[in-house]
Amino acid sequence: MRVFIGVLAFASFASSSIDYPRLQIVDRNMYSPGKKNITIAYLLHGFSSQEATPDSQVGRWLMKVQKQAGTKLTKNLGVPITLETTGIKVPGNELSHRLSTWVSSGHMHADTVLEYLKTFFQKSFNPDIICLVTEAILYDNTHGKYLGYSKYKNLCKGLVPMLLHYENPVKETSELLSTLIQNSISPEERSRWNQMTKQQKRVLSRWL
Repeated sequence: MRVFIGVLAFASFASSSIDYPRLQIVDRNMYSPGKKNITIAYLLHGFSSQEATPDSQVGRWLMKVQKQAGTKLTKNLGVPITLETTGIKVPGNELSHRLSTWVSSGHMHADTVLEYLKTFFQKSFNPDIICLVTEAILYDNTHGKYLGYSKYKNLCKGLVPMLLHYENPVKETSELLSTLIQNSISPEERSRWNQMTKQQKRVLSRWL
């Protein structure tokens, strides 16, 4: 089910005592106390199926990256957020073939891959984020090179694909993943959240 993180969507409501935006929390987070989850599914491009486990070298690297990214998100947003892994897989034959056509001399065209992933998984696979991990170097239409890449800003309203380059230092990659996730929140919602006082954020966090 789609997880809708409360701090990312707001609805105005009238109250005789306070006039803060009300957090909207739906699906499995509606009645669960404490931390709220952003779900991530990982696709390993260029890896074997035996490596698609949390205990493999790439799996352990991912779990460290994800844990540190979640900590940084919690600090930056001021509310408890957990990044939850829903799976680590290798692409199927069709997707694997498509991806291989967008890799040349060890470089992957990031925009093309993101657009295809969003379409490919739109109706069949619905974590909040699907993150393709690859050893290919990522580049965009400006020929800039990246260690991570994302461009959609509809987190928790729809699937957000992301790309990560393996294997970079955990700290650097976790900061990058945290930034990609935070930037996937729409500018309007980020602006509303950033303009709130600490007291307002504390009140809102109780709804989480």
